[in-house]
Amino acid sequence: PCHSANAKLPKPKEKWIRVETANFTIFSNAPEKKTTRASANLEQLRAVLQTLFGGMSFIAPVPTYIFVFDDAKSFAPYTLYYQGKPKELGGYFASGPYANHVAIVGNQDRTDVSSTVYHEYLHYVLSANTPGLPLWLNEGLAEFYSSFYIEDGVAKIGYPVGNHIRWLRDHSLIPIEELVAIGRDSPDYNEGTRRGSFYAQSWALTHMLILDRPDGASRTAAYIDLLERGVADDQAFQRAFGATTTEIGKELRRYVEARRMRFINMPVADIAKSSSTVTSMTYAEALQHLGSLLTSRGPERHGAAAEHFRVSLEHDPANGPALAGLGRIDELADRDDAALALYRRAAKLAPDDFMVQFLLGNLL
Repeated sequence: PCHSANAKLPKPKEKWIRVETANFTIFSNAPEKKTTRASANLEQLRAVLQTLFGGMSFIAPVPTYIFVFDDAKSFAPYTLYYQGKPKELGGYFASGPYANHVAIVGNQDRTDVSSTVYHEYLHYVLSANTPGLPLWLNEGLAEFYSSFYIEDGVAKIGYPVGNHIRWLRDHSLIPIEELVAIGRDSPDYNEGTRRGSFYAQSWALTHMLILDRPDGASRTAAYIDLLERGVADDQAFQRAFGATTTEIGKELRRYVEARRMRFINMPVADIAKSSSTVTSMTYAEALQHLGSLLTSRGPERHGAAAEHFRVSLEHDPANGPALAGLGRIDELADRDDAALALYRRAAKLAPDDFMVQFLLGNLL
């Protein structure tokens, strides 16, 4: 069923901007300075990851669109749901056949939104290169890089996350055997306090395995390789790290109580600052892109997406991508004739829009 909150539209006078960098497109109703700083930092992280992991792919076969919402209220209509209720999220990454979407709340930290952008971007990199990762390691690696920052030409990688450390010292740890078995449908991944424990402990376990144990980075890579070759998770874990999950669990409790934790210093003086282009978006353009974000969330959000596209067309009847958005909803519902008619109209209105032309050609 469509959730009524999902159909809430942004106000017509709300200011939206589009920020273009060499590798990313960001749509935002957050302050321009905060948005451009986050986009520049994201380009820097991408450059550092390319240096660290030259064998990984950082070129997406489809566009990656990042939405930075100024606050939780404006993000709420576009959040994810669990058992019919909105999830308490700072953001999410969603891959799709024609585009990747990242959506984040921009005011979690009043000075910077980059940590959430980093976290969600890591999910994209991991999904493109190692799609079968266990959930704890997927989230643990995303958090490991979320604290990335550059100071005086030196990148700080794996900088300890104080909120996670404090949380773990104040709460009981999830038994490691349970942690590594948690999946996306588990309450431990979706519900309030349990979710906080899962994220914090996944970060701590990943941080310890990479930085505190001998040859930690290479052993973590070996673990991932064993999983990709079909080795059972518990066997891959013991072979790669030389210890059982029970033994690692005992190490982890000592680790989170430690007075100091390591992190990586990497000179990056030669990384050039990226340039960006900022343009104002019309209300119709903002609605069209937000409608596409909703479309990517599945059939239960298509009613809200269609409303975004229709109102977009009321403000700009020549908005070809909004017409194509309605066509996409028809196509996904197997109404091909209706979709084709909308795609043909959209293609005439937007002859230079690659996605509109692709959707028409693909259906033909």
